[in-house]
Amino acid sequence: MTDHVEGGRPITVIAIPEAVTPVAPPPPMTPPPAATARPASDRSRLRRPDSVMSITGQWPVPQVIVYYREMKIAWGREAIAALGKTEFMKWLFITFVWTPPDPTVAFTNAHYEGSLFARNAVLFGTFYNTFGKDDSGPVMLGSLGWAELIRNVARIELIYNDG
Repeated sequence: MTDHVEGGRPITVIAIPEAVTPVAPPPPMTPPPAATARPASDRSRLRRPDSVMSITGQWPVPQVIVYYREMKIAWGREAIAALGKTEFMKWLFITFVWTPPDPTVAFTNAHYEGSLFARNAVLFGTFYNTFGKDDSGPVMLGSLGWAELIRNVARIELIYNDG
């Protein structure tokens, strides 16, 4: 259920089933006592694997974490938004895939445009504090409204199979 408060910002209200007793989080920086800590089985049962953990502080944070295979790199949110999707894809190509055929060869757009990467690489984003059913978990990112998407994305996954 979504309500609106003064200022027009939506608030999502989540009902907790009666069978589940909510556990109050411990105070910040204080580890919970062992007697009141939830068992690992309860934590995994209550948390969706595709959700983004709650982030304390102000959102949006200045970084976006980009994952490619076993690598993860933090890049600036504003820089990614300003590049646009096409230029960001070129940046990912140069960073993760492209190797010059000769050390004296400089990168040109033709290297990217003629690559399998340009045709087959796909970006998936996981959004912070999602409100819609279809935007939870990794969702394919399109180029329309790129800067708007990047404002609320917490994680970007680059999927590319070069073989």
